[in-house]
Amino acid sequence: MDFPAFIHEYGYAAVLVGGVFEGETITLLAGFAARQGLLSLPWVMVCAMSGVLISGQFTFYCGRFFGTRLLARWPRLAARVDKFHVKLERYETRILLTYQFLPGTATVVPFTLGMGKIKSWRFTWLDVIGTASWAASQSLLGWFFGAAAQPLIERYKTWAFIGIAILVLVIVSIAKRRLGRVIVEE
Repeated sequence: MDFPAFIHEYGYAAVLVGGVFEGETITLLAGFAARQGLLSLPWVMVCAMSGVLISGQFTFYCGRFFGTRLLARWPRLAARVDKFHVKLERYETRILLTYQFLPGTATVVPFTLGMGKIKSWRFTWLDVIGTASWAASQSLLGWFFGAAAQPLIERYKTWAFIGIAILVLVIVSIAKRRLGRVIVEE
């Protein structure tokens, strides 16, 4: 099986599973593959959104059911969580709609929110809206990057696709590390 056939066959499942574990990179690459005609852009968005929603809901309910035990075990962490909950009261809707866009927060924010007073239905609805906009923007970003790289791909075929995929992985990981440090330092 050649590389494009492999992506065509398993791409949507990879986006769904990848969305659960590492949404940004896989969604950008899937948008890129959609531009190349290997996947359908609307289905990439649906699969990315579904995977990220599964992850967000899972971590929210882990925070809801196990968060207080975790804080009892690590009291230093409790002070940070309390500080977050104070900010949350003021910016709850904004945080819920935008946390997916901030590297390193996709697991921590839902878990921490689960420990708070937010109602489950409110978290779910705002998470659906925020995740839908995130999935659409990430998929489209990959699609537009694929459009810009089209001449290179037509010339070098599979090697260009693999090289660009590696380049995207490197850029995303560097950006996440740098932005993650800034967020943690604050």
